[in-house]
Amino acid sequence: MTDAGSAQVGHALAPAAVSLAGVAVGYAGKVVLREVSLAVHEGECLALLGPNGSGKTTLFKTVLGILPPLAGTVGCRADPPVRFGYVPQRERLDPIFPVTVREVVRMGAYRRLRPFKRLAEASARAVAQALTSVGAQDWESRLFNELSGGERQRVLIARALVSRPNVLLLDEPTTGVDLATEIAVIDLVKEFLRTGMAIVMVSHNLRTVEQVANRVIWVHRGELRSGSPEEMLTPEHIRTMLVPEVADHE
Repeated sequence: MTDAGSAQVGHALAPAAVSLAGVAVGYAGKVVLREVSLAVHEGECLALLGPNGSGKTTLFKTVLGILPPLAGTVGCRADPPVRFGYVPQRERLDPIFPVTVREVVRMGAYRRLRPFKRLAEASARAVAQALTSVGAQDWESRLFNELSGGERQRVLIARALVSRPNVLLLDEPTTGVDLATEIAVIDLVKEFLRTGMAIVMVSHNLRTVEQVANRVIWVHRGELRSGSPEEMLTPEHIRTMLVPEVADHE
């Protein structure tokens, strides 16, 4: 695998919420992808696909702001301002200090509060509303560590929703969950898109991608290839793009 590539990915849709221009992504000074230019639009679900080690997770973290770009610019819409929500693939909480579902979801509201300020009534309502939106309104007092994998995923989505994001980043949202949860997550994503939310998703579950993505970007051998799900999820593309990379960039 080459350690750098180029991509010019454009899409004429609603206004862009997040855009990358001439960006080099990587970590510890090592470039993984070079000259990446793309935009994530309102009401769009952009799926990042590729084998482990291809650089898709590094690109995902750069969009989210966890990793700074090594070159180029990452811009966010100013009006209305972009608010990110992030749903990790899994969440490890110390079992010695068990927390309830309510407390886990409440963590997503802290970013909206000043330091040392008690959780406001409005934020408490937001916690309840977020749980209701994912069908977990009766779980507030349950211990997070005692939930099934599918139940935990719904709670993590609720936590991301508390901050009222307009850009949502999902890391493997349907990995390791049962079919009922997968269908529920797909339905939630479709509803978020109808509200105009922009979504960036990393996934190995091609069935989920086919159901919700408007655009697919394959990250492979230092390059990005973009198109519609119909164009990018052909058997030929899947066979070619899922060849494992030699170096592990993730």
